Amino acid sequence: MAVTEAPRAYRLGVDIGGTFTDMVLVSDTGAVTTLKLLSSPPDFGDSVLRGLGQLLALANEAPDAVHHILHGTTVATNAILEGRGARTGLVTTTGFRDVLELGRMRHPSLYDMSWQKPLPLVPRRLRLELDFRLDPDGAVIRDMQPGDIAATARQLREAGVEAVAVCFINSYANPEAERRVA
Repeated sequence: MAVTEAPRAYRLGVDIGGTFTDMVLVSDTGAVTTLKLLSSPPDFGDSVLRGLGQLLALANEAPDAVHHILHGTTVATNAILEGRGARTGLVTTTGFRDVLELGRMRHPSLYDMSWQKPLPLVPRRLRLELDFRLDPDGAVIRDMQPGDIAATARQLREAGVEAVAVCFINSYANPEAERRVA
């Protein structure tokens, strides 16, 4: 009787940067194969797919041998730090417009009087409120009025917004209103 070897299971680690994409393929036996290739903006997924093909060829394996993928990126972090992201608007519950700016961020150095709080990701003029409220269990306390969503969308469009985040208080218990607004 012939003994067949169990198929190998691989883990893929990917770190996409603005210039390079670093990849590592690790087998269940501990064999490690690494690759560094140029990133492919604007579609960074292209470099990942190209690199995966190269790594699998080096390991002589098929794509279904990859059982886990771990992904990290500095592209989004850099876009935020450099202010290069899409012009973004926020639609939230009435009374919660300034939560992003107030936050609960701890002061990194208690006695450093020169420390300045970072700017919010969405400027105040692009943070709009809808008069809608859920209780903690997801029941509607106050529903939006007809036309409120369209008026808010129009206001964001006129402001040149390219992306919109929708975040209502207690929507974890009932996401339907967020879906309606989206």
